[in-house]
Amino acid sequence: MKKARPFIITPPMVAAALFGLLAVAGLGVNLQLVHERREMRTELAVARGEMLPSGTNESVQTSAEIARLSREFAEEEALLVAAQKKAATISTRVPPIIENEQLHSFGGIEQMGQEAAFFLPQLARFMEQLKNKDTSQLPAEESERMMNSMMGWMNRLEAVGELEANPAEIAKFHAATLQTRLGSDGETRNRVEQQLKEEFTQLNTQELTRPHRPDEKQDDWYNLRNKALNEASARIESLIPPTQRKQFIVGQSLYLGAGLRSQTTVGPDGHGSVVVGLALPGLGLE
Repeated sequence: MKKARPFIITPPMVAAALFGLLAVAGLGVNLQLVHERREMRTELAVARGEMLPSGTNESVQTSAEIARLSREFAEEEALLVAAQKKAATISTRVPPIIENEQLHSFGGIEQMGQEAAFFLPQLARFMEQLKNKDTSQLPAEESERMMNSMMGWMNRLEAVGELEANPAEIAKFHAATLQTRLGSDGETRNRVEQQLKEEFTQLNTQELTRPHRPDEKQDDWYNLRNKALNEASARIESLIPPTQRKQFIVGQSLYLGAGLRSQTTVGPDGHGSVVVGLALPGLGLE
């Protein structure tokens, strides 16, 4: 019996293969599915044993059925142990999430914005490589380095989303990112930061910032948010000298706060899948 395994599906304008995060999320679903499937099949075996007549043929069939289920349970047990070991190994590499963790643990807002300016081009290059060759052909050290970098940003992405509740702070973050990526001067940076503050004030009023994201049925919310962010990106870009503008740069920064998306589905056969992606403009896999 095959266990459920995580895989990546890339939605429009999406998406980074967050291998470390995907493994942790996917393994959690795998373990739950194995447990649930085991319980259901145990109940089925008991029910079949009670309902079958006591004739010789039926007894032989019942014994064979129980033996088969026992073998499958043993196989699932082995898969479960292997999954738990893998999850334990990966979890040691994921930055710990501490309740009420303070934002300054990542450095100042300005510093975190500058770090995002280095992370985003690195992610874009990696996605380009994924488009042009099979991931198995990428150098192991390169894939390892990118995975570590993305895993290091797991908590930071959550922090960026929290910053959206404060227009002045999120404006400072994005202004630092854009200035670092585009090489803008101080005057341009000030204009951009002021506009960012106005944009996120409006987004908060419209309840389109990360703290307002609904727990369920998020597609409509994302459609409204993405439309608003695209319009905001155009206004912000108009403040940047034409010689310094680069396609997708502003949008990639603005999408970060709620860009990490995941979806879990369970098929009729009991197999589960986990979709995890970082939805940013210009990083799609066409």
